[in-house]
Amino acid sequence: MKVNSLFANPIFEIETDFDLEQLKKDILEEKKIDQGVIRSNVSGWHSNNILNNQKFFNLTEKITSIASEEFSHVLNKDRILKLNNCWFNINNKGAYNQSHVHPMSVLSGVLFVDAEKSSPILFENINYYSQFYLDGCLEEKFKVNFGVLLDASYSPINGTMLIFPSYLHHSVRQNLQNKDRITISFNFNILELLDN
Repeated sequence: MKVNSLFANPIFEIETDFDLEQLKKDILEEKKIDQGVIRSNVSGWHSNNILNNQKFFNLTEKITSIASEEFSHVLNKDRILKLNNCWFNINNKGAYNQSHVHPMSVLSGVLFVDAEKSSPILFENINYYSQFYLDGCLEEKFKVNFGVLLDASYSPINGTMLIFPSYLHHSVRQNLQNKDRITISFNFNILELLDN
């Protein structure tokens, strides 16, 4: 029997060389002066957008540069990535992020700064309820091989950047560790290059 897998949702994993200790210090310093905002975060801290904050110009430029280099092999040659926004997250013990999407963007991402051994990010199948019965009927190996999953979690690896379609529902499980889970999140749009 031939099996075709349709309608895949790509999750891109990129290893980076950020100075994570310095990033952690910078994020903790920013938390002292930024009250943060409430979005999907429950109990945790979600900074304001840092995109136009001069202190973090090099950071946002490097995020854009890394993503652009990696996606140069994926995007059509007349397309480029444009960073929409970028923010810091700190989930203390007990904090989590509710299920959400990132509207008005095409690609979203997270950079794990100090998050290993903490709660995973969970991606949810948008067909969760309609596929629920089928899920219980299939062997695990088949489901994994063909991505027929109700959800999939990624355990954080420090220095790794995940980029995924902004329409994917995702959440962060409750942090059960006694240390903060520190990440940087961001959104990209894809723009068409115009001839001069």
